[in-house]
Amino acid sequence: MFCKTFVTFASVSLAVSVVFAANTSRIEEDISQKNSTQKISWDQLQPGAVPSAETINAALRTELIDSSCGASDDADQSYDYEASANAVEINGNYVAYQISYDSYCGGAHPDAGTYNLTYNSKTGAKVDMDKEVPLQDASSDKVDWNAHDKYQHDLAEVMLSFIKDSKSDVLKDTECFDSLSDADTIDQIVNFWPTISGLGPDKKVITSISPPHAAAPCQFDLAVPLSAVDKFVAPNSEIREWLK
Repeated sequence: MFCKTFVTFASVSLAVSVVFAANTSRIEEDISQKNSTQKISWDQLQPGAVPSAETINAALRTELIDSSCGASDDADQSYDYEASANAVEINGNYVAYQISYDSYCGGAHPDAGTYNLTYNSKTGAKVDMDKEVPLQDASSDKVDWNAHDKYQHDLAEVMLSFIKDSKSDVLKDTECFDSLSDADTIDQIVNFWPTISGLGPDKKVITSISPPHAAAPCQFDLAVPLSAVDKFVAPNSEIREWLK
């Protein structure tokens, strides 16, 4: 059995959940297969909530299923998977979710964490944040690693500066950054792959870190205004228009 280490998105309040209740319905589905216990749940958009509600609903369900373990062919090693998609913003431009997952798909260790997804409300297309923020795209065989590394360091500085200016407890809440100097905190954030990961409520951009399994309790999301990260966003980015 594995331990649940879901991370809570601090910006999602009960009040927000009540507002979303009119536009969503909670869906729970058992997708267990051979030698596996697997469940998914998500906030399904009601018809008419946004123009592409049906497309987004289908894409989100597919996302959750594609990330599951599938069947286990080893009778002595069962798989466990649970994933939950919670809507954090629904508006005429975009629909944003935070995904929490907890899984054991074989191997030495389970896996758990969160990530963010953003969809275009009009087309239903998933927003590619690496396209919106080109310097963080590490998938190309033409990556400028010096520029990529500098981006991560600069983003870590922005994140720490915003945390200090806003007096956020996000670092303290992780229990992973105690007694570190500012320079050490920046280095630690860089080691955990800081990214601009999605959009959130109140026209905010979500920045995140993705620590390895052993450091999962260090994970956090931080909502910042576009102005804080504007220099990283592509000039022709669609999210610029959305977040005006």
